[in-house]
Amino acid sequence: MCRFSNSLFGLKPLCAAVPSERSVRVAIIGLGYVGLPLAAAVAATGANVVGLDIDAERVNTVNAGQSPLRGREPGLAALVKGQVSKGRLRASLDPSAASGADVIAASARKALAFYRRFVNAEIHLTDWTTAEVVKTAENAYWDVQLAFANEVALISEELGVDAYRVRDLVNTCPYRMMLIPGAGVGGHCIPKDPWLLVSPAVQSKPELIPTAREVNDFMPRRMARLVEEALAASGRKVKGARVAVLGFAYRENTDDTRNSPAKTMIQELRRRGADITIHDPFARSERGYAVLRDMKAVTKGADCVAIATAHDAYRKIDLKALRRRMRHAAFVDGRNVYAGPEVVKLGFVYRGIGKGQF
Repeated sequence: MCRFSNSLFGLKPLCAAVPSERSVRVAIIGLGYVGLPLAAAVAATGANVVGLDIDAERVNTVNAGQSPLRGREPGLAALVKGQVSKGRLRASLDPSAASGADVIAASARKALAFYRRFVNAEIHLTDWTTAEVVKTAENAYWDVQLAFANEVALISEELGVDAYRVRDLVNTCPYRMMLIPGAGVGGHCIPKDPWLLVSPAVQSKPELIPTAREVNDFMPRRMARLVEEALAASGRKVKGARVAVLGFAYRENTDDTRNSPAKTMIQELRRRGADITIHDPFARSERGYAVLRDMKAVTKGADCVAIATAHDAYRKIDLKALRRRMRHAAFVDGRNVYAGPEVVKLGFVYRGIGKGQF
């Protein structure tokens, strides 16, 4: 029996088709960070795939055989180019382009047959509720682990030790895997999935998972406070100071800004009266956030530089030239891009998440 249908798009249920045929027609709704790789991977199995999106620029880019996603997406550009050139993958703004496609997951057996076309790993069948709990619990697990690392970083700052050295030594113990602390946790899944997991649990009243969320949400605000401390140590008040924020994406070497901690940090600094400039080699500007590509223009006359994202480009900064361009020499590292002593030797006031020795 078919469980799903989609009259809006005029899609046929998969139980009316033969999913093992290589000519199966597939519609992917949305060509973002999940939809585009999925569409290209399915097309590579021989299926005819149409991807629907509301972004005309994205649709045109895909149809030109290019990936619209910037940053490091290993193998994706070549995969998209290859499948478009073979006529297996196309993009459209028109929902009717999906008419006649085979709906996925008409039944567990049909869904399994479909996913086996391109998933080279074991596929586990279970009920819907268990699947949702597994998905949200997996992301909540990482959120809790990150919160532990971030709380150790905050403790290390207060006790005057280096949290990254603490982490290295903790992880010498068997079965330990302390994660890397930092300026905050972003992305689409981890910030929301813990809440999706705990929200239906009325009687058990979860405490650990919500507390972890609070810790991770605090880290960008801690970054703003470190900027204020570094500015004070360099003889400048935060009000009216020019702060150059390096990194707008939530994750290194990508253009993904969903729930980026940099946004919270920038908002907090603006609330305190700072003038913000933003650099990112991949991320685009958004409403209220003008993102520039020119590092020299962003940092010229800055009173403080704050690293919010560990893009590879930031590991190669000419610190001497940076110091000459700046008005005051405050340097805040939210991602442990620089150890600290090397920055201090060049005349900077250095602060960092988890760096209690400075």
